[in-house]
Amino acid sequence: KIIENTDVLRDQEHVPLLVDNNTQVPSRIDFIIRKIGLNPMPILCSMATSLEKSGVEALAMPCNTAHAFIKEIRTKISIPFISIIDETVFWLHEIGMQKKRIGILASPAVQITKIFERELDENNMEVEYIGEDELLLKLIHEVKANKQSQCLTLEEIVSKCDVKKIDILLIACSEFSIISDLVRQKFAVPVLDTLDLLANKIIKFSREK
Repeated sequence: KIIENTDVLRDQEHVPLLVDNNTQVPSRIDFIIRKIGLNPMPILCSMATSLEKSGVEALAMPCNTAHAFIKEIRTKISIPFISIIDETVFWLHEIGMQKKRIGILASPAVQITKIFERELDENNMEVEYIGEDELLLKLIHEVKANKQSQCLTLEEIVSKCDVKKIDILLIACSEFSIISDLVRQKFAVPVLDTLDLLANKIIKFSREK
């Protein structure tokens, strides 16, 4: 997402990155939804402090659901933490979405933790969660496993939604960001990918530095 959103002509103009792609972080879905498994917060905090010690000047986390732990992570670091939630609400405000209904396509854990809902409510925006829990979790699994059935599952999600009830759709799950082009094809409303907003903020921060 960062590379796709960076308009440059040579290597040296790209954003310098240190990436901790830790595949062993405990499942946020298991911990938040199913109430089983380990709490991912300690590992997320450890990753954050390790990156800070490595010399990074800001942190960002592409998992929407993991932002449920952002307050705890911020207590462990002294550098800026660029939030998907903050950037998304800022842009919705900028494009005049006040008094509009915001659809959220995300893991059911996002609805449980209300990480977007609180900020949207404070900015006079209504929330409509899109999709049935089991279908959403099925689609997340299919994207992770790169299964061909993901298109059919997305179509089933769309068929059971009343898209006329929303003014814009947020893609608020990194798995769904992977199939963002497909989501845009299937939903007959404007679509905003939260990871594009995060990437653009990272690029802006890097250039200001």
